[in-house]
Amino acid sequence: MFVPYQLTSISTIVRNLVQVIHYELPNSSEIFVHRSGRTGHAGKKGRAKLMYSSQQYRDMKGYEREVGCKFSEARVQVSLS
Repeated sequence: MFVPYQLTSISTIVRNLVQVIHYELPNSSEIFVHRSGRTGHAGKKGRAKLMYSSQQYRDMKGYEREVGCKFSEARVQVSLS
């Protein structure tokens, strides 16, 4: 598993990566594709998960349009005690 974070000009190669979790929406769909693409090197398949808040729903839908994909949804209830 790879949890992406902001990298400026560093290129990281991780072999046999099967999952990327975006715990924060990337600044653009281009960054999303770049990070998620780390799972598909050399014809391998992988999975990308995107965590977003209800306030970021509109941005996430924009990513779907720009990238040409449809995200499956899994709702998580978070309560702060």
